[in-house]
Amino acid sequence: ARELPVLAGAFYGLMFVILVNSGFKNGASMFSLADVNLIFPAPIRPRTVLYYGLFRQLGASLLLGVFLLFQYGWLHSLYGVGAGALVLIVALYGVSVFLAQVAAMLAYSFTSASPRRRMIVKTCVYGVLAAFVLAVVARAALSDGLTLDSLIAAADSPLFRIMPVVGWTAGILRGAMTGDKLMLG
Repeated sequence: ARELPVLAGAFYGLMFVILVNSGFKNGASMFSLADVNLIFPAPIRPRTVLYYGLFRQLGASLLLGVFLLFQYGWLHSLYGVGAGALVLIVALYGVSVFLAQVAAMLAYSFTSASPRRRMIVKTCVYGVLAAFVLAVVARAALSDGLTLDSLIAAADSPLFRIMPVVGWTAGILRGAMTGDKLMLG
């Protein structure tokens, strides 16, 4: 079951990168035209409106995450995943989407005024991602060559677990599946 947390972390990371990339273009795009016309002119504090948008977007994303629940059959037969672990997989998906929405909003608010700043932040985000991927691939190549087992072993390492969102969620899932309370913290 070493590969399930790694695969789940990679899935969460892919979702995170897709959502943050959309943040560079148009923010988290969590408000519709009706929201702008009705909510923003209302006498409601801006922070409350922001929380409303975040939780509404999280709800829509979690609705898509419900489809993960339909993967129970093959996850149970292949990895022995129980109902609790499946609920944790969906919850970690929600956490990664929520963090991605926050990061997308921050990226948009920090970079929307300056194309130069957008390029710097994009380079930093993708540079960190590329550095982690290259480190995992290099570690796998140096250990046993580029096989699936060596890639999983390299990705199931402390180096991978320090990677924001991807490694964190994979570490939490691995800790829950193995009963390692240190990884859960």
